[in-house]
Amino acid sequence: MKKQTKWVAILSASALLALGANFSSFAAINGWALEGNEWYYYENDYALENEWKKSADGNYYYLGENGAMLRSTMVDDTYYVDSNGMRVHNQWRYLPAISADSGSRWFYFGDDGKAITSSSKTINNQRYVFNENGEMRSGLIETGGKTYYHGSSQDGARKTNAWYKLTPKEDNDDDEAFWYYFDTNGVRLENKKQKINQKTYLFNSNGRMLSGWVNTETFDNITESISSLGVDAPISFAGLADDGALKMSEWILTYAPEDEDQNNGRSWYYFQSSAKPHVGDLTPSGSIKKIGTKYYGFNPNGIMYSDLRTFIDGEGNKFRYYFGAFSDGSLKTGKQTVTDDQGDSYSAFFNTSSANRGVGVTSIEEGTLYLEGIRLDAESGRTYSIANTKNGLYVVNEKGKAQTNKTNGVKDANENKLYTNSNGFLTKAELTQAKKIFVLDTTAENDASEVVQANGTTVITYNTTASFVAALEAAQFSVVSTTDFVDPYRIKMPAASN
Repeated sequence: MKKQTKWVAILSASALLALGANFSSFAAINGWALEGNEWYYYENDYALENEWKKSADGNYYYLGENGAMLRSTMVDDTYYVDSNGMRVHNQWRYLPAISADSGSRWFYFGDDGKAITSSSKTINNQRYVFNENGEMRSGLIETGGKTYYHGSSQDGARKTNAWYKLTPKEDNDDDEAFWYYFDTNGVRLENKKQKINQKTYLFNSNGRMLSGWVNTETFDNITESISSLGVDAPISFAGLADDGALKMSEWILTYAPEDEDQNNGRSWYYFQSSAKPHVGDLTPSGSIKKIGTKYYGFNPNGIMYSDLRTFIDGEGNKFRYYFGAFSDGSLKTGKQTVTDDQGDSYSAFFNTSSANRGVGVTSIEEGTLYLEGIRLDAESGRTYSIANTKNGLYVVNEKGKAQTNKTNGVKDANENKLYTNSNGFLTKAELTQAKKIFVLDTTAENDASEVVQANGTTVITYNTTASFVAALEAAQFSVVSTTDFVDPYRIKMPAASN
């Protein structure tokens, strides 16, 4: 302990608040004394060392190893005294780091003047965390099995009800940044589906917001085709990397989940209000969905159909539907122009009724005959041809115009005549020069029964369409039963279940 051996300036405790003030006192050696630029505190001629001294106004000062009052420094790595030597309370201080060789850190000194250590504390309505050295922590902090975010090293306050894009250290060789959300308690959302500001998001086990194709139950991304996962799989789409919201009641143009390298181009998908995509089942009824006021088709992978799609059943029957351009995709009805696999254009007609909406018709529409939606024209080089369809026999010209109610017949290039009723069905055909008339009468008792008329004309009556058509073809009448249309997209329908 230092003993006073010379005259010194003596101060009362309260005078310490104004260091450097003018004074002149040569009282007994007790109390504060200024020696040069250093302050000491004496008791019975001895300067106190390595202890705190409380002044009359309640402030604490620390006297160091040689008795000099400390200023602007940590004391025992626990307290801090300011430039006036006073111990600080309930204050932040930016001081040299204890845990590192260089740099500075924020410390907070509480009611008792001690630095807050190894705990968290609410300061001015913000929550902070401090390490064992009293240094304020920042960034992602895990405690009690939960993860929080405390901002940058110059911030430190726990973040609540907020999004942050951060670069985690774990499992992140590419130093990629991800979006995270911290709830009202500051807890990072993990393994969870959460509605935030009217939108729904998914977070995986690391708390990363998911984007792209996602499994809404396992909170993982998916890279398998939708059809391989099954129609009931909990699949959805969460937008791009900086979006993340599950898509609901919305069209999305994106790559298929299995196309990780994005080599195959984008397709249109529609996500329902449940966030699941519309998925078809290779049948017209299971593939066509109503969205708003329009109808659209989807394949088993949820991809929207465009252009012409032909469903073919086990018996070879074709059900053609036209969905317009790639940018449209809505099911078309009525008269349309379609292109086949060879690039040739054809006139087509699709059912306008609600019962069979959009399917290619086999009937006369607006005076023209269509076969499975495609206009059926007379054989090339023939004025008229007999059109053999599943609905019956018609007569068409080279532009597909159906010949209806031709009770007096129409003549082909060989002067042979074809007769139709008011519905356009062929009733009989006449070889004029050969004096033969072929008649179809399904009520006739015998097939191919012949009657010779008085004028020498032979009338042959058939009671089946098959025998009637065979006779006409044998007589060199032109019979067409197909078009030259080559379907660009064929869809084989599954076998009907018993």
